[in-house]
Amino acid sequence: MRGQRFALSVLLGLLVSAFPFGCATIERQGVKASGPFLADTVDKLMQTSSAKLTEEGLPGLLLLVDALAQFAPKDTRLLTLCAQAYTSYALFVEDHNPAYAEEFYRIGRDRGLQALENSKPFKKAKGPNRILEAAPQVGPEYLGALTWTGVAWGQLLNLKKADAVALMDMPFVMALIQRSQQIDDKYFYGLSHLFYAALYASLPELLGGGPKKAIKEFRAARDATNGKFFLVDVFYARYYLTLFKKEDAFDRVLQRVLVADPGILPEARLVNDLAKQKAGWMLAHKKDYF
Repeated sequence: MRGQRFALSVLLGLLVSAFPFGCATIERQGVKASGPFLADTVDKLMQTSSAKLTEEGLPGLLLLVDALAQFAPKDTRLLTLCAQAYTSYALFVEDHNPAYAEEFYRIGRDRGLQALENSKPFKKAKGPNRILEAAPQVGPEYLGALTWTGVAWGQLLNLKKADAVALMDMPFVMALIQRSQQIDDKYFYGLSHLFYAALYASLPELLGGGPKKAIKEFRAARDATNGKFFLVDVFYARYYLTLFKKEDAFDRVLQRVLVADPGILPEARLVNDLAKQKAGWMLAHKKDYF
């Protein structure tokens, strides 16, 4: 029944969008009915056992979620789902197609910022530094939007780290992630700690980074799930072990990921399967890192 109601709501939305007059109430009701289904769909995707099938099928879901969000630009939940879905998909493709991933990270960032624009602090803030002013005041109901916007934006900057102008946005990213961590540093398996870990590993101590800070955050990210979230090990190998040219440790950590059971964290089986896929790719392309 729920699937039938969802299909009907999508059909109504498509029909309504074809006409230039009125029908706003029908649009809103259709989107409202589909929201819980989409959230449940994302949860189910996180538990699937095939990263390959998800990689092939996720673009269709992205288009659907994004289309529905256009009907409801004030629906924070849908916009946050968009940010999460686009950012997650970018993680699938960033190794072998960074230009494609860059596009998806950019959309994820923009949808997340749209969600945050619905908050009172963002509505009140003005000027070029409004994100720095607003982010510390955003309430816990925007935790998901803060996190996924920050991660999408941060990964986008990581792909564009040769662009000095783009890197000037980093304070905005830091403000979003810092507020996310203040609200709940265990959200999505310690994702904010993982973000900081990769960032600190990439920055010299002079610029606020360095190995000591990176290791502290990697440990916090690992502790969030007792080592059951494999993306931590993959990021540790990619951003820390490569930096210090620890090739043997790189091999050992990624091999451990390859033989581990992704179902050890059932609610994140998909991300663990993705981590295994990324670990295999990194081992096969090790010469690019050393």
